[in-house]
Amino acid sequence: MKNQEEYLKNKWFQRWVASEGDDEANKYWENWMKMNPHQVDELKESRDIIRSISFQKYKVSDEQIDSSWSEVQNNITEGYFNSLFRNGLKVAAVLTFLISSLIVFQYYSTDRSFNSFQENSSRYVVKHAEKGTKLTVQLSDGTKIKLNGGSKLIYPEVFCSDSREVELFGEGYFIVAHEKERPFIVKSGGISTTVLGTKFAVNAINPDQVQVALVSGKVKVENTKLSESDSKCMSLFLEPGMKAVYSDKCLYQTKIDAIMDLGWKDGIIAFENSSIDEVVSRLEQWYGVSIELKNSGKISNSFNGMYKNETLPNVLNSIAHSLNFTYKIKRNAVYIEGH
Repeated sequence: MKNQEEYLKNKWFQRWVASEGDDEANKYWENWMKMNPHQVDELKESRDIIRSISFQKYKVSDEQIDSSWSEVQNNITEGYFNSLFRNGLKVAAVLTFLISSLIVFQYYSTDRSFNSFQENSSRYVVKHAEKGTKLTVQLSDGTKIKLNGGSKLIYPEVFCSDSREVELFGEGYFIVAHEKERPFIVKSGGISTTVLGTKFAVNAINPDQVQVALVSGKVKVENTKLSESDSKCMSLFLEPGMKAVYSDKCLYQTKIDAIMDLGWKDGIIAFENSSIDEVVSRLEQWYGVSIELKNSGKISNSFNGMYKNETLPNVLNSIAHSLNFTYKIKRNAVYIEGH
């Protein structure tokens, strides 16, 4: 039930429910479903339930809500929900979800249609830095964000009056415009980072291993995957020179490694005790190529190195010498063979 309540509060979910032709909302949820395959059925069912309610023409009063409860209870007696919710959702959760839906959408159905809300709300922008490139984005408040290759940023064209919220997939460096009354929030993987104005980097390439490195200012990092009862791993405040690490659903902090954590924004690609698989993944992201391994068992499995604004052949020459392999480059493909 917790996931369904979160859907109701999500503006992207509201847009998705309101219009099947909203390309931005459709793209957002397509990407979300790829990253959360175990929640796809629940998400789609939540959408279908809300769409089945004629809230666009329905004004909800207290009496009508009470009446809805009675109707729902009667339907349970008749066994209706047994056929409607074949995936085994608990009846109590279904009841709460349906009634909450009526309440959440009451505003839109009473004062204006949901479609009108969609037209008047801020449009969302999706920026994607292709692998092998970097992209700088400036937001409406003056905040600047540098995206590393293979990263994506989702943000509103214009921020709402009380907060500034964006979502990051991948790796980004933020220079946030200071606004005392409007915190800036970055959602990434399982954590949320809140600031007023500062410089920091977020690495969410792996949503289960997110890092936030603070350069200046102060930030609050929160674990969005745990309940308040798990207070030890819930949140922490960072001082400059420190970074938060989200791993195994818990948060802890350690010192920044300027090269490993921040070097990418200055054209530095670095490896520290990296396996051949980690090297390959990083090179694919950095140079926008695909790499195929052959006889990987014969390749040494720990590499340290740092390169600044180097070409792919130069980097491969150095790594090949250390890890004992040969390679060939054909257009956007690299073929590596261990010896």
